[in-house]
Amino acid sequence: EALGHKSALPPTTQQELSMILESSKERLNSNDHSVTQEVASHDAKQKLTQHSPDDIDLIGKNISTLNLSGDFDPFSMEVISKLLLLIGYPKPCHMAGVHYIDKDLNTLCVNSTIQLDSIKYKLLTEIGKGAYARVLKGTRNEKPVALKFQKPGLTWELYITQELQLRLKMINQKMLTCFMEISEAFIFKNSTVFESEWAKYGSLLDVSNTIKMKTSKVIPVNIVVVISSQMSSIIEHLHKCRIIHGDIKPDNFVVMNVAPLENRVLIKLIDFGRSIDMSLLPAQTTFTTDVSTSGFTCTEMRDKRPWTYQLDMFGLTATIYLLLMGEYMKVEKINNKWQPKTPIPRYGLKNLWEPLFSSLLNINSCREQPNLIEFRKTLDDYLKTVNVYSLKNQFTSFYNVLNGQ
Repeated sequence: EALGHKSALPPTTQQELSMILESSKERLNSNDHSVTQEVASHDAKQKLTQHSPDDIDLIGKNISTLNLSGDFDPFSMEVISKLLLLIGYPKPCHMAGVHYIDKDLNTLCVNSTIQLDSIKYKLLTEIGKGAYARVLKGTRNEKPVALKFQKPGLTWELYITQELQLRLKMINQKMLTCFMEISEAFIFKNSTVFESEWAKYGSLLDVSNTIKMKTSKVIPVNIVVVISSQMSSIIEHLHKCRIIHGDIKPDNFVVMNVAPLENRVLIKLIDFGRSIDMSLLPAQTTFTTDVSTSGFTCTEMRDKRPWTYQLDMFGLTATIYLLLMGEYMKVEKINNKWQPKTPIPRYGLKNLWEPLFSSLLNINSCREQPNLIEFRKTLDDYLKTVNVYSLKNQFTSFYNVLNGQ
């Protein structure tokens, strides 16, 4: 296979491991040698968490009272609420830009102006709507912003985005811009409103549809390779922070900028409402909960096998597939191996993608996750073989189409 399989967790140094315990506790049940490598010293954790050793132990004991079994649902609002309560969220490090408002907010109306606490927004258009959330485009001081209104409110997404920023500062500050940051959060009694950066080009799904509509073609395959390399880096660093996104799909990567002179597409991962913070859970925790999102049910769920980070690996594969093919991926099992029902054509770099996809769709166990560093290296090595001028011309055309030129 193209990818080597590593240990239970993504490649992470001991220093990085000490840094992901920003609001956490001692690992539970850490008798196994592979687990002890995850446990940082009390001194390192105390420095990062601003908790005393006694506080950290208390957090661990509190979480252990949940009696989490292998069958518990990590997406359960009851479990999430208890975790936030037991870790004492929010801590002082979580309070920047957060406004607690002791009243209800039932809706946001487009074509209106609203003042939230001391901040005034103009609400322009609705750009997305789900069962419990709406995303609107607005302006603050004439600058475009995205506003996510959720009812009932979801402080878990705020916690995850804050923790990611805190942990990434310790691991790789250059990756900070690749993850959604909530610049202002308004916590009402019955709802939440989160302000984040506006994405000019929309999601990868929007970009794929725009290219298809304007050119009757899919995104050029070399540009898909560039985007896929960046996506794999984003998910690699996400997992180094011990966080599972839980809903990786084309809708949840937004395109912030296209830089044809640099042959780059700058993307950002958003929507952390279904994320899982593995640093809060016992070291060998796995899940059996099924996710019914059409087209994004990982192969482990289909096989009734335990899963952890595999959920994001499947989402990465399905997202790349959509960019390559212009349609959602359906999978089938042949000779005990999962693969896309409709294979990648030869002109779509079939020989590059097939072994990579197989590695992400056929993960042996939760303890043998694919190495996304090797995944990205395979893509980057291919890009080194591409004619520089040809790639630049493709990026220029891509940029012009997205900008209506």
